[in-house]
This record gives sequence, C-alpha cells and structure tokens, in this order.
Amino acid sequence: MSTMNFCIRIDENIKRDAEQIFAELGLSTTTAITIFLRQVIRSQGMPFALSLRQPTLKPETLAALKEAEELAKPGCGKSFQTIDELRADWLS
Repeated sequence: MSTMNFCIRIDENIKRDAEQIFAELGLSTTTAITIFLRQVIRSQGMPFALSLRQPTLKPETLAALKEAEELAKPGCGKSFQTIDELRADWLS
C-alpha cells in the first residue's frame, strides 16, 4: 500500500485538543484520521448522524443533567481541574 501526504487547514485549538485526546488513547493524529476515513468508506457516508435538530432527551436524562448542573455550582461537592484528578478520585 502506498501512502501520500494529506494537508488540511484546521483551527489550532481544535488540533491541540484532539491531539491530546488521541495521545491519551495511544493514537497518532495520522492513525485517528485514518480510522475516521475508513469508517467513512465502510458506512459510505459520515460515520455519525448529522442533524440540525436537537435530540429529544428522556426525563431521566434531563433529571441527571439538572443534578449535574446543581453539583457543578461552587461549594457543591468536589471539583476537579483535570480528568486525571477525577479518575484518581473515582478509582480511590
């Protein structure tokens, strides 16, 4: 299989944030993009739904979101600066 360069322009914040997630998953950006493109080929379209409509949420989901918003208010429960802090607390 031969390879070729694929150049794109992208917002630097999106690139940085995505690369951080790829690194946590043990993937290079090239591998992540290759996975995405293979999924496009496999599904013969975008590998996720594209819609202008907001999803309809179940009452349980809405209640959980409201609870999460309440817990996120200052002085309510623990707060974490990084995902690693959250993981450490969750695993303890």
